[in-house]
Amino acid sequence: MTDVDDFTWTPAHRAVELEDAEALARLLADGADPNEVFGAATLLTHALDLEGDGALQSRQPLTVHITAILLAFGADPELCDPAGTLPWTWSRNTTTSQRSSC
Repeated sequence: MTDVDDFTWTPAHRAVELEDAEALARLLADGADPNEVFGAATLLTHALDLEGDGALQSRQPLTVHITAILLAFGADPELCDPAGTLPWTWSRNTTTSQRSSC
């Protein structure tokens, strides 16, 4: 498993990865872009992937607090990630071959 510190995340992507809702909300309130792109993901695709994978792997109920914060701060659910994947398709499918493209 890759440690979060193995990457040079942006502060907002790091907050998403750590599921730190308070830090993410603070960053967004201070002007971080809710549509920020880092690597292969927008903040929203990162959150949806993380929350969805977490629920699948842990067999625990899906949490959506990070996604909700991003949407509340204006993250665009129609903004594709660099691979051309629509964010909302992450919540419906678990393999990239099934995801909708822009």
